[in-house]
Amino acid sequence: MKGMISYEEINFEGKTEELLLLAYRQRMLIPFRTSQVSKSLAWDNRILIFQPQESYEMPLIIRYLVKNAEKTGRWSPFKALKECLTDLGEKKIKQILKVTRKILRKAKKENYKIEAEQIGKFAVEAGVNPSELIGKLESLGVISPCSRKFLTEGIVYEVNPSMY
Repeated sequence: MKGMISYEEINFEGKTEELLLLAYRQRMLIPFRTSQVSKSLAWDNRILIFQPQESYEMPLIIRYLVKNAEKTGRWSPFKALKECLTDLGEKKIKQILKVTRKILRKAKKENYKIEAEQIGKFAVEAGVNPSELIGKLESLGVISPCSRKFLTEGIVYEVNPSMY
């Protein structure tokens, strides 16, 4: 499964825009184009445009989720995360899964948002380096910094709603 897809490749019976909007809301596809002002790679800083020549990326965790769903008929975020971490050679899989469960529970109560400080506390409790954990979860597409909340609330992360 590819990590990038173009607008032209998405053909859904005249409902391409609706499909893209849904996929973006669920953070299954993220527009490649970013704001020229901040150039941040945060999901909330991406610009969703419905036209030819636009590209969208599929986070790695979503590729694993979709692959597993095709095989099993079930949406299993933690199975996908475990497989993804295993394939990447991660040593602390059990601890990362434990921390991720805590992150998801906390974020669900807060509109899918969680402060970096809270992630750090969960990581330390589980014996995981907070910076490494955050970097790993970001690179997989499990979380993304919220660029619009940074100045007012400190570092806040958005949790990918497809993890639920």
